This record gives sequence, C-alpha cells and structure tokens, in this order.
Amino acid sequence: MKRITVAAACALAALAAGAALAASCYANEPNWGGGLLTASFPSSQFRNSATTVPTTISPLVAKELAVLTNKGISPTRAIQALDVQSKVAEAKLLSKLQAVMAGNFGGAWFENDLAQLYVGTTSSAGRRAAETLVAQAGLAGVVTVVPVRSTIAELVALQGRWNDKLADIMALGAAQTGIDPKRNAVAVKLASGVDATRRATLESEAATAEANVLVTIVEGPTLGITDLAGECNNFAANKARCNPSITAGVTIERPLATTGSGTGKSHSNDTLDGFSAPTLAGVLPGDAVDGTGVLTGTIVIEKPTTTSVLLNKIVDNAAEGSFTFLTGAICTAGPAAIPTATKANRVLLTAGHCIEGGHGVGESWSAYNRAGTKSVIGKALQFSNGTTGVDLLGDFGDIAIEPGGGWQTGLPNNPVLAVTAEWKRLEETRYRVKAEKVPAGGTMDCHEGQTSGEECGVVGTLNVSITTTGNGKAKEGLVEDSAPGEPGDSGGPYIFVATTGNPNREAEVEGTLSAGNLTVTYFEPLKQPVGGGAAKGSLEVLGLELLTTANEVSTSARWDVNGLTLAGAEPLLSSATVLSNPELEAAGVKVTCKGTTIGITGGELVAPNEIQAKDLKFTGCSSPAPCTLAGETILTLPLQGTATLDGTLNTFISVSP
Repeated sequence: MKRITVAAACALAALAAGAALAASCYANEPNWGGGLLTASFPSSQFRNSATTVPTTISPLVAKELAVLTNKGISPTRAIQALDVQSKVAEAKLLSKLQAVMAGNFGGAWFENDLAQLYVGTTSSAGRRAAETLVAQAGLAGVVTVVPVRSTIAELVALQGRWNDKLADIMALGAAQTGIDPKRNAVAVKLASGVDATRRATLESEAATAEANVLVTIVEGPTLGITDLAGECNNFAANKARCNPSITAGVTIERPLATTGSGTGKSHSNDTLDGFSAPTLAGVLPGDAVDGTGVLTGTIVIEKPTTTSVLLNKIVDNAAEGSFTFLTGAICTAGPAAIPTATKANRVLLTAGHCIEGGHGVGESWSAYNRAGTKSVIGKALQFSNGTTGVDLLGDFGDIAIEPGGGWQTGLPNNPVLAVTAEWKRLEETRYRVKAEKVPAGGTMDCHEGQTSGEECGVVGTLNVSITTTGNGKAKEGLVEDSAPGEPGDSGGPYIFVATTGNPNREAEVEGTLSAGNLTVTYFEPLKQPVGGGAAKGSLEVLGLELLTTANEVSTSARWDVNGLTLAGAEPLLSSATVLSNPELEAAGVKVTCKGTTIGITGGELVAPNEIQAKDLKFTGCSSPAPCTLAGETILTLPLQGTATLDGTLNTFISVSP
C-alpha cells in the first residue's frame, strides 16, 4: 500500500478536484506562490492541430509510441506528444528557460495525454520571460506557463536537508529522494521496512515543510535498486557487437580473470575470513565470489582486512571451504565524447561503477566486432561512483578510445563516428548522434543495453539521490525512468529520436544508465536538468562535450609528407600531400602542393624531430577541388601545438590547434 503526504490543504484539494480548484488556490497569492500542481489539465489547453500517425517509423519510435498507447493514449495523441517533444528538444527550450527565468524557474514537465509542456514559475516576471522565449521559439501553442509554490533552487536546497535527515536509512537502501517538477515537490520514497514511528515522524515533518514534500511508502525492506553491471548478455555469440568505430549500446568489458583462489571460513552470514593475504591481494569491491555455499550474484562489498571480505549475500555454509575471486566487469558502451578544452582525442562514456568494478583508472577495456573478435578500446581515465556517506556523488566515467586498438575508423580527421546502436535483439541500424538532450519529467526516451537491447519508457523524478542495494553506494543527480533494465546494461545511452524536423533519423542523447531493476531504471544525465545548485551531469564534471555529427570531424591541421629533411632549426618539406580541410579529407580528396614552409616559434627545435609550429603555408597547390584561398597557396590558421617529424616517407603529421 502506498501512502502520500503533501504540504498545504490547497494541494490536496488540487489532487481531488482538478486544475480549476488549484487555480483558485493561486488566486490569492500575489507573488504567484501556489500549492501542489494537479496531474491533469483542461483539455481546452491542448491547441495542436490534428496529426497523422506516420505509416513508416523506426522500431525505436514504434516502441516509444507503444509505451504511450499502453497507457490508454490514442495513437494520434501519442504521435502528437512525440512531435511536441521533438520541437521542444530541437529548440533546446529547457536549457534556455532555466537561463531566462533565473531565480523564478519552478521546473518543467510534459503531459503526454495533452501533448503539452508545462513550465512552473513563482513570479509574474518569470512568467513573462518564459512566455516571451516560448513565443520566439514558435511553441506558444504547446507550452503553458503555470504558477508554482517553490523555485527549483528552493526544492534542491530542501532536498539536501532531507538527504541529511535520511542519511542512515539511505545507506541501507531504504530511502530515496528526488525532485518532482510536476508536483513542485521534493519526492521522498521510504521502504515499508522503515520503523513505523520513524515514518510517522517524517510524514509529519513533510506536512509542515517550507515547500511541498511528498512521502511515498514502497512495500519491502529496501527499495531494491542495484547497479546493473553484470555478466548477463544475450546477443550474437553472447556479446552485443558492432564494427568500428565503437558504437554506444554495445558490450564493453574489463576481462574477468581469477585474482585469488584460497581456503577461508564462512560464518553463515556476510563474512569470509581466514585467507592468506596474497589470496586477496588483488581483490576489490565489486569482484565476484564463487565457492562453497556461495549464491549466484555474490560480490565483495568491502575488504576490512587483508585476510577477510564482506559480501552482499549470505553464505550458506559455516564450514571452511575453497573460494575463488573474479575481477572485472561487463557493461554497456555509452556515447563518445571529446574534451571541451582541446577538442582532441575521443573518449567513451559509461557508468562509474563499471570502471570501479573493473579495478579503476588505468585498466584496459575491450569490445567485440561483428566477427566476434575482441580488441582493446583503451584505458579507463576517470570515474565517480557515489559514496557510503552523505557526500553524494554521481555515477559516470570515461574510457580513452585509443588509436591502434581497432575501434577508430582509421580516418585521421574523423577517427570515431557519432553513433548509437538501435537494438532489436540484433543491431539493425546505427542512429547518428545529433545532439544532447535535457530530460524533462513525462518525456519519452529509450535506452540501449547489451543485455536488454532496446527498452523505452517515460522520464520520472529528477535529481534523484539513491543508495544501491548490496554495495551501499549513495548517488545523487540521477534521473528516474520507467524503462526497465537488466545486469550488464549499465553505462548504456538513453536516447530520443525526434519524429519531426529529423529527416535523417538522428538521435539525441540524455545520459547513461546507472542502476535499476526490471521495472524502473535511473540514469546519469549528460547535463543536469534541474539546475538550482543540483549535482552537475557527467559532461559538465568531466569537462567533455558530446561527440555529434557537427563535431565528429577534427579541425586539427593534418597533412601527409612525401620527403622530409631537417636543416638546422629550419625543417624544409620539399613536397607534401595536404588534407586541406575536414570536408575534403572525409571525401577522400587530397590536395598536392609543390612546397611547404613551417615557421618556428623562437626559431628552435623543441626536441629532436619536434617543433613548435607558428604557421604553415603550402604553395603551388592543385586538387580535384579548388584551393581554399586565391591563387595556388593554402595558408592555415596560426598553429599552436606540436608537430612530430620523424623523417620517414609518407609520415603522418598532426598539429593540434
């Protein structure tokens, strides 16, 4: 049985009687402060023209529509809802609303049965700013601005205080908090296993809080949310595979290997001890355990000493026995990204708990091509995976996509493609990645996982703070979603494919899967959708930007050299084959020039065969396409980077601007 407690009698009336009564509650609020917003609005607010259900749609869009029609929404209204979500995403409206409304932003959410986006505000000034922006975007007919009681910043601050209040039971996986913009509230979930007196106290405090607090009771001793790293997968040859470049949504793994095998003693609980120190030397939290009385899915959650471990499951046998520990992790590739500062290199996003389970930074990860051959992607660079205290952290990390491992295209200026798999138990297509998308409550999306394939759902609570069962990791800033997940899906992308204004069927990426179960999942957003001081998203923290069709081609100056001599401090290139710009290179067009001159900063070699390039000019150029400047000269932009010259024929040289 679920119990809901809200602040303000006006809010309860709104739930019972609908938006008309809710509006009367706001009427006496001179500063636009209101109570709880109702779950539905008058149908007269729907101002869309009729929309025809398309006869040909992608499998992913068909799944999104099925999620809505299974809720009783008509096919026509379902496609209208996706159309509106497409337009809102294309206009990047949510990010712009947060900026222009500043301290008056009260959140945004989508009503699929009305095909309307609702934006909350706490003041008339916020309403005017929002309505002006919406009108400029041409979305006045599908976006409605409504009064709410609290700003998002106020809700985020209150959520932080509730996180502190619930820290002890959150650590046990028995509590969860988040932001529910639709209810303009801090959403608190409590497991029914929480002491009844404690529950009653929390419900009383919610009723008198300075902002709306919703307390929901969920049956069970815990909320049952687990990290979804795992060994389970069921695609071709038991691996979700692709061809280079690396594709978001496929299997990635830090190989499972036997780290230690030795004799220890179980205590019919969660402890194994009595091992020799060398047996457990390489064992880390997250490693699998096998042996006498050990249940499937048992992992190490802590090493209190060099000779003992704590487990997430009870060991059945109280006697001495032989136990084996396995390292590594199997997860799903997230989207590719590039460093914001340098625009160089390519990295692969995934879940932070995957990298931690694979023994952290510096460990190599691999993927499988369509032929089933495994090759190295690169080494884990950085990650965050929550904590066991109240200082909550996100769940994200990145892996270098290194040259030579088989997961780059081989094209110098386009080494990695901006793509994500569209799974239907086998990869049917790859969606090109158009842009990132900010998730909003009520909007549709799908996640691609190496175990589940493709699962679709609706975005729920935002800025969720949870603790995953088994390892006690507390995480913040996640987004709740109704799409289910399975072990091994961790790290996979959440995407949305717009139904309008998207002739190439390109995908927009929202985030990467963190935790969940067969009925609900939680993902780490690329960019934090709430704002107001909430935890930042993965791209913001890691200093990355999503790899898209707009930036997947490098702008670094690159050229091939035929014949190279070094004369003192002056490198002279007698001739060169020049890839003059990314567009020509992508088309396979090479510009041939008779001579090349490189100016040297300070007139000195930095190191043997290394120079600091000041500028680069090619002369006497010809190609199937016109040269980029008048005459037969190509002059690049000033180069501030290092050119590596090794004197061999056909040497590939790159300069990072």
